[in-house]
Amino acid sequence: MPDSVGRFFDTIAETRDPRAAVRAVAIDFDIPDGPRIVDPDTFRAIEVQRLFDTLNTCRTTIGQASLWASLCRPCDSLPAIEARQQALRELDAHDDLRARLESLVGWAEKGESILYHLLFGAFTGMLGTAAGKLEFDGYGYSQYRHGTRFLLEISAMARDLPRPESAYLNELIDALTGFVETRASALMREPVYLTERGIRLSGERPKWWPAFRFRPSLFKPGLLVAFALCVVLLSQLNPFPAGLPVSPLAGISFVLLLPVALLYVPAVGGFDRDQFVYPLRDRFRAADEVRRVLAALGRIDELLALHRYARSFGSATVLPRVVDSQRHFLTLRGARNPVLGFGNHDYVPNHIDLETTRLTFITGPNSGGKTALCKTIAQVQLLAQIGGCPGVGSRGGDLGSHLLPDPGGGIAHRRRGPFRDRAGAHQVDLPRRLAQVARDPGRDGGGDDLRGEARDLRGHPVGLRPHRQQHDPHHAQSRAGRALSPPAICGLPAGGVRR
Repeated sequence: MPDSVGRFFDTIAETRDPRAAVRAVAIDFDIPDGPRIVDPDTFRAIEVQRLFDTLNTCRTTIGQASLWASLCRPCDSLPAIEARQQALRELDAHDDLRARLESLVGWAEKGESILYHLLFGAFTGMLGTAAGKLEFDGYGYSQYRHGTRFLLEISAMARDLPRPESAYLNELIDALTGFVETRASALMREPVYLTERGIRLSGERPKWWPAFRFRPSLFKPGLLVAFALCVVLLSQLNPFPAGLPVSPLAGISFVLLLPVALLYVPAVGGFDRDQFVYPLRDRFRAADEVRRVLAALGRIDELLALHRYARSFGSATVLPRVVDSQRHFLTLRGARNPVLGFGNHDYVPNHIDLETTRLTFITGPNSGGKTALCKTIAQVQLLAQIGGCPGVGSRGGDLGSHLLPDPGGGIAHRRRGPFRDRAGAHQVDLPRRLAQVARDPGRDGGGDDLRGEARDLRGHPVGLRPHRQQHDPHHAQSRAGRALSPPAICGLPAGGVRR
């Protein structure tokens, strides 16, 4: 979790705008520790940004960034998906827990921005002028007080939450409550001192060794007392003849001390900003414990958004049964496109069976819903792998590890790992040809072109078995006056292409 927050922080530092940074986060398609799940072409082809817009009811910026990161890098671990599904079930079953979490996220929505002001702000001082985003007049005292208070109070609020039953929610709440035990929390709560060895807590420095204590305010009691004593002492000095009254000496003393008084604010404020505010905020920004708190807050907000999506979809939604199989498969009854079907009661659902076939061609007239069906398959799979609830009547599927588009613009589902041909002599790593959904190949050539393209794919003949498929009325109604037939699905028998 801290890694995703780190990428979010890096993007804020570049864009200087937390909200704009949500979608500007670089999409790491080449994951160092494993194969990619969504490549750049698929990301555009299946319109992940539109899916994000439909799902996104997150109230915090970090929640939006968390949802975006999940869509860009969906889970490829079955236990992780099941843990999220269990958490969603608990949120749906326990209204009190859900209401308390909504209250927590609602409070965080109001104070989250001030934390980013502290972590990424530039403070121009007394004479400077804030000209750009995340630039502020002053020395950062207000941002420091309110930003640190945000993290401390959200940790305190989490301790009052009822204990959930799901392991996923427990982990998130533990990340919030555990912040109070960390060094970053101690630096925010306890007095800090500037010593010759850097910033230290009270218990980390010798009591007898002089040090500057940080108070996030221009009011410094020690300095003010010292200034007053200087005024009194200077007023008592009388270097002039004895006949000169004392009262003019007091005025002269004040005149001499006036430049010192004028320099008090920029000198003290600049010292605190450069020696305390900036160094401390850099520590907070890089601290894993701070990132864990924000990541947990974002994941909670993301879960609540997924729950709201399922509740407001407008038709039945389910948590799909996901299994870890040797071969990718997907079976859906009554599936609705997660974007086009949202709130659309007239949407015609589709039955999809990618279990008994290994190669599927979708054909049909223009605007007949072929592309929408391809996107439905990929978006449902993607939504399932972030733990969400697609709009389907009944469901089942393998844990898809790879989604890629075919050259015609459709979507391909690939099982993980290499496969071998019938003789076992040739090996292709993650080919595009497995369980591929091709959008309208050979549109003008009929079945011969379909068979020819299949031979080009793997050299195996295709048995054409047309099936009737309901289509999206949004596309059918777009060409008034023409009778559009639904797309036909032609499937290759399961034994046609061997591993």
